[in-house]
Amino acid sequence: MSILEHIDELRSSFIKIVISIGFFTILSFTFGIKEFVIEGTKVLLPFPDPFDNIASQAIQMFEKDLLPKTVSVIVTEPSQAIVAQFYFAIFLGIIFSMPIIIRELNSFFGPALYAEERKRILKLAIPGTFLFILGALFSYYVITPYTIDFLYQYSINIVHPICFIINVSFWTLI
Repeated sequence: MSILEHIDELRSSFIKIVISIGFFTILSFTFGIKEFVIEGTKVLLPFPDPFDNIASQAIQMFEKDLLPKTVSVIVTEPSQAIVAQFYFAIFLGIIFSMPIIIRELNSFFGPALYAEERKRILKLAIPGTFLFILGALFSYYVITPYTIDFLYQYSINIVHPICFIINVSFWTLI
C-alpha cells in the first residue's frame, strides 16, 4: 500500500470513530432511562427526555453516591448545567464507543503486527479489561469518596462548605 492509501484507511477509521462517539453522545444527551412495566415485568428502556437524560442521571448518581450529605450541587451560571451535562455526555459517548474504537484501531494497526504479537495482545485483552473495570470500581467506591471527604475536611477549617459546583473534569480525572 502506498502512503496515501494508508492515510485514506486511517481517515476512514477516524471518521467511523467520530461518528460512533457523536451517536452515543447524542443518545446520552437526548434519551433518559425510564422504567416500564411490560406484562408485569419491569424493564429499563431508553426514552426521549432531554431534561432527564442519561448524562444528568449519571451526574445525579455521582452526587448521591459520592458527595457528603451536607453538600449540595448548585448552578452558578445559566449555562453551567447544560454544559456539564454535555461534557458528561461526551465522556459517556467515548466510553460507550470504546468497542468500536478498539475495533477500528485493531483493523488499522492489525495488519502491521506479526502473528505472535497479535496472540500476545489477545492474551492480554481479557485480563486488561477485567483489571480496568476493577480499578474503575475501586476508584468509584473507595478512592473518590475518601478524596472528596478529605478535601471537604480542609475546607471546613477555612469556610463552611455550602455548595459543590458541578466540575465534571474533576470526576473524570479521578
